Amino acid sequence: MSYKLREKENYPCYSNGDNSMQNIYENKDFYLSAFLIASGIKMLTHRRDGSITVFGFEKNNKVQILVDQYYTMSGSVKPMKYGASIRSLKNILHSVASESYKELNHEFTHKQQGKLI
Repeated sequence: MSYKLREKENYPCYSNGDNSMQNIYENKDFYLSAFLIASGIKMLTHRRDGSITVFGFEKNNKVQILVDQYYTMSGSVKPMKYGASIRSLKNILHSVASESYKELNHEFTHKQQGKLI
């Protein structure tokens, strides 16, 4: 069984400010993303899509093989690396959520001040 990597056409990813389209594999699976990171795959992007975080990795044959291994439970990584990857991703999620909360709070405060004046 092979899990095909699909490019998200409605989620273009850019990097380095040069707006060049990259070949990105995106997924919403937190633990798969941690597995890919622990396997040495660099995360290129992450973004919020509503309440879900979408993680982006370079799309290549190695990623395809690792995704297959993950979903067939035939892959393996060092436990300490996997744990560290999970903690790193949690830090990213919490910092993104914290920034979103700060922005919403700032916007709400300014709207309230505008109504009081």
